[in-house]
Amino acid sequence: MLNSRLVLLCTLACFGTLHPAANIVLYLQPAPYQVTSAIKEDAVREIQALVDEQPSHLSAKILEGSLSSYTPPAVGGFLSLYNGYGDFSNTDGLLTFPLRHLPASKLYLLVTPDIELVRAQGNTVAHAQLPDTARDAAVRYEFEKSKDINGADFWHVAQVDLPASGRITGRTLTLVTEPRNILVVESTFPAHPSGHMLLPRNVYVVGARQQMRLLLSALDLLRFHEPIEFAREVHNEKLRRAVMVNQ
Repeated sequence: MLNSRLVLLCTLACFGTLHPAANIVLYLQPAPYQVTSAIKEDAVREIQALVDEQPSHLSAKILEGSLSSYTPPAVGGFLSLYNGYGDFSNTDGLLTFPLRHLPASKLYLLVTPDIELVRAQGNTVAHAQLPDTARDAAVRYEFEKSKDINGADFWHVAQVDLPASGRITGRTLTLVTEPRNILVVESTFPAHPSGHMLLPRNVYVVGARQQMRLLLSALDLLRFHEPIEFAREVHNEKLRRAVMVNQ
């Protein structure tokens, strides 16, 4: 896994040379220590509560089900949609898409358990929007890059209101999951110089509630989105690159 990560990082650094098109790069982060520590404490209390019950009320199935809900969540397997593209985060939490909106200094991150595709005619999709059933659950964050008084770039991240119309614009990256599964730290973060939109590493996976059900119900969305694909380039025994072909 480490080797694949190094190859991918090398590829992203070299994209400007291999392909002039820019990309959005977002890494979902593992739950921070404070969260995993709280999960373990809750698990201990839950187990103790079960042990205190009468033996006739206990079963291996109950115990297994109780423990499974306290397993620290993985960063892979989260469905994300952006401007007609769809992909799942990999085992390192990576999500990357060709940059398809301007200005490249702003992006909205929408976390919602459901979206609705509005069709113009037949299988042609006009746009995506939030269904009424998801508006109370969805949250949206704004990532905006600016310069400080010294001319250094930084990202400002803050939660903002959902669009009044419910329409999901082309400058929105959507994570299809329960918002309580994702923790977005709102603050300012240094912006690393790059020709790509390298988002700060402030998006944490803190749960996987209803994740399997949501994925199964959202699979139909992928029929209307282009998958992200990579081609492997082998230059020699030491230099191998995975290059995005969606350009």
